[in-house]
Amino acid sequence: MSNLFIILFRTLFLTVSGILMLPVVDIYLDSIMALHMSAQMGGLVLLGVLTAKTIKKPLNIFPILKAGKTLKLNQYGVSSLIFFLGTITFWMIPRSLDLAVTDNMVDYIMHINLFCAGFLLGKSLEKMPFVLKTAAGIYGLSMWISAGLTYSRYNLLLCATYDLEMQKETGELLLNIFWFAFILFLILTAKNLIKFAQQSGHHDK
Repeated sequence: MSNLFIILFRTLFLTVSGILMLPVVDIYLDSIMALHMSAQMGGLVLLGVLTAKTIKKPLNIFPILKAGKTLKLNQYGVSSLIFFLGTITFWMIPRSLDLAVTDNMVDYIMHINLFCAGFLLGKSLEKMPFVLKTAAGIYGLSMWISAGLTYSRYNLLLCATYDLEMQKETGELLLNIFWFAFILFLILTAKNLIKFAQQSGHHDK
C-alpha cells in the first residue's frame, strides 16, 4: 500500500511539475516573486530529487582514473551537496532573480541548473553520512531564514524586476515555509540519529 502511495505521489508531482514548466505558467510564476522563489524554484528542485529516486541505477559522478583505479569524487555525496548548495545560493541572489525573469536564456539555464541540483542531491542522500546530512540541513535552514528576514525586513528594493511589496511578501512566505522545513528537519534528524545509533551498536558487537 505504501509503495502504491509513493508511486501515485511521484506521478502526481511529476505531472504538476510538467504543468508548472509550461511557457504560459512559467511567465505567470515569473511575474510574482513569491511564486517564483517557492513554487517554481522549489518545484524544479523537488522534481530533480523525485526523478533521481525513480531511477534506481547508481550514479558514479565525476569518475577519474588514477594509477589504473577509478576514484569516486562523489563517494559520500560531498560533490553533489556542494553543487546543490552553491546552486541554491546563486539563484537566491537578487541579481540572479532579475536575470532569470528578464532574460529567457538565463531562465532556461536556471530551470536546468535547479533540476540537476535536485537530481544530484536525490542520488546522493543515501550515501551521505549522518553528520554531513545534519550539517547541510543546518546550513540550508540558516540560508533560508536569512533570505526570509532580508526580504521581509529590508526597506530598500533588492530586485529591480519586482516592487517592495512583493519583496516583503516573499520574505514573509519564506519565513512561514521555514517553520515547516525546520519541523521536517527535526523529524528527519531524529530518524537518522536512531538509524545511526543502531548501526553503531551493530558495529560495536
